[in-house]
Amino acid sequence: MEEALGADAWIVGMDSVSGTHLNAVHTVEAALGKAGMGSFVVKRFPAEPPEEQVRAVTREATNLELLAATGVPAPRLVAADPTGSEAGEPTLIMQRLPGAVVLDPPAVEVWLRGMAALLPIVHEVVVPIGTEVRPFATYNNVEELDVPIWSADPALWSFVLDSAGGPAPETAHSFIHRDFHPGNVLWLGDTTSGLIDWEPASIGPSAMDLAHCRVNLARLYDVAVADAFLGTHAALTGGYDHQPYFDLLAIVETLPQALPPYGGVLTPHRAKLEAYVRSVVRRF
Repeated sequence: MEEALGADAWIVGMDSVSGTHLNAVHTVEAALGKAGMGSFVVKRFPAEPPEEQVRAVTREATNLELLAATGVPAPRLVAADPTGSEAGEPTLIMQRLPGAVVLDPPAVEVWLRGMAALLPIVHEVVVPIGTEVRPFATYNNVEELDVPIWSADPALWSFVLDSAGGPAPETAHSFIHRDFHPGNVLWLGDTTSGLIDWEPASIGPSAMDLAHCRVNLARLYDVAVADAFLGTHAALTGGYDHQPYFDLLAIVETLPQALPPYGGVLTPHRAKLEAYVRSVVRRF
């Protein structure tokens, strides 16, 4: 890392970051000579198969380089070692953005508006010809999923699986974050300061960013907060017409985590998830 930061750099402190399960993340403080102190994030990918490690580092590095010339508040890429030849395993070094994740906002309306305002900026990013951003793909195959065994309303989930497995409606495609939710948004006071975790970014339906955030909001809070986020986004974008098909698709993508063996830790969220499913089905 000192080599990547320059001849005058040396590491003065390091801390691990909790809450990640697919990679190892550390924050690093470095002295940069006359440039003063710098704060960075080091992300390593030991949980992935070797070939996927290389692809993951390459994808995130490409996306961060793309975003550097835009108004998206993404981290600045410092260095990437996709093969691990220098760092020992595939590794990404990036600027550490100021701010922190907020999951218990003092003013929900301000919080929702700040998050919603990020999406048009992301979706307006122009991907130059020759820049390899992966195409949108679902996280699972709907045809391979079954009705959740914990549900008391199997007919509801059968409808969800049948509908999500059907043809997608025509909608606008753009550059999308693909994992947009409150845990990836940083705040300084009542202002957003950053949007992180760019490895999954894709070219796909912009509606999926809204849908992914909505299902997370419904599980963390309730249907009212998920609906309020949609309404706030529509107000900011001049009445964006969100199609509930994408909400169902995002719901289906939660199922591997909602079923055993993962279901135990998420049991308290099941009732909230199912309440949200009913609300979406009524709009379908």
